[in-house]
Amino acid sequence: MITELFLPIVGRSQTSRRLASSIPALALLVLGGCSDAPKPIVGVITVTNASDVAQPPITALKHGTQAYFLVDVTNDYEGLGADWTVTCNSSLPGVGLVDDQTCGTFAPTHTTSGPVPSYPTPNIVYIATYTAPQTAPEGGTVTITADATSLPSRTSSITLAIQ
Repeated sequence: MITELFLPIVGRSQTSRRLASSIPALALLVLGGCSDAPKPIVGVITVTNASDVAQPPITALKHGTQAYFLVDVTNDYEGLGADWTVTCNSSLPGVGLVDDQTCGTFAPTHTTSGPVPSYPTPNIVYIATYTAPQTAPEGGTVTITADATSLPSRTSSITLAIQ
């Protein structure tokens, strides 16, 4: 019976041959999903405090201090949230490009998208804590970026002076 599925389509009408030849393409369309699905959108990175109280935007941060950041990822149907990175110019060769101590650090480097709920939810993190480097990097600035985990080409970023 299974071998009947793989027999050539000989002696059948032109319509049934056309229908049979289009089944693989139809299966790819169904299995591959719809390409017109909305892509994730990474909102503006906002400054908050540890309790998710909005703070005024910042353009500079003192070396060795912390700032709290939040970003919403809309159309995040998989609920994957955002990945955080920091880049800067570094005086050390091969260092300072992505997430090293000369640019500062994030904890955590991944957050779930969405506002902090009014009740505690274990193991869910919405706020990223950035700690500025102990000394200003070469050029004096860092760029903080949040990428949609489900589609890393969707990003939002801010540049801060480290004083």
